[in-house]
Amino acid sequence: MAYSPPTTFVSGNVLQASQLAGNDDALRKYLHEGIVAGDMRASPAWVETRHVQPPLYQPYTNVQHGATGLAGGLHYRPGERYTMASSTFTRRARGEDNPTWSPLPGTAMSFNIRGNTTGVFHFNFSAYVGPDATTVGPAGVDRRVHVAPYVYLEEEGFEDSRVYEFAVQEVGTNRGTPTHDGFNTAAAPAPSGPNCTYHVSGYGQRTGRLLFSKNTSPTRDNVVHVGLAHWSLVQRSIVVGWTVSLETFY
Repeated sequence: MAYSPPTTFVSGNVLQASQLAGNDDALRKYLHEGIVAGDMRASPAWVETRHVQPPLYQPYTNVQHGATGLAGGLHYRPGERYTMASSTFTRRARGEDNPTWSPLPGTAMSFNIRGNTTGVFHFNFSAYVGPDATTVGPAGVDRRVHVAPYVYLEEEGFEDSRVYEFAVQEVGTNRGTPTHDGFNTAAAPAPSGPNCTYHVSGYGQRTGRLLFSKNTSPTRDNVVHVGLAHWSLVQRSIVVGWTVSLETFY
């Protein structure tokens, strides 16, 4: 049945606070399928804290699983831990037209879904990329470390097709014209390249997110893995800090 407010307002009449409050109360009862205060026993209380289902918390994986979904995350501050994103893990710097993905170590989460779910995966990472002193792979200006989220069911296994490439974030390699005078001018650009120090083109902080959905099946464990994968075109690259967090809703 459609909602009908107890009071309708006519143009030109003065609004009364009691009438507005009455409409609000009537709408509240309608949204709660007609449940009013009298339907709840007050003494002794009918609903107590023991009637509220607490979430199941798994401290090792930092995942909290409740009645309507789950939430969790992994957080590593810069300098606390690092992981590698080098081309040696993705088949030695293949070209821009031939992506090959590998999981980024330390950035994965696993969870068991209890029903068809929609998830929001948030990620952030900081990386130092390059410099490269090699002729293998693409030109220096094209060298990147690509980082993108992946989602797959446990029985599916990791494949390139599990990576959501549209959500990719990139960090370019440290590159430029090497100079040694230490000045940044048109005639003497900032020092860079394999023989000089890092500058801003070899470092990046990136943030992204992914909305996804997965369905349960009675014939499988319904364990879902989410994390970050990298496709690196740079031989020397290190991820010095990252954060991944997940929310799901049933």
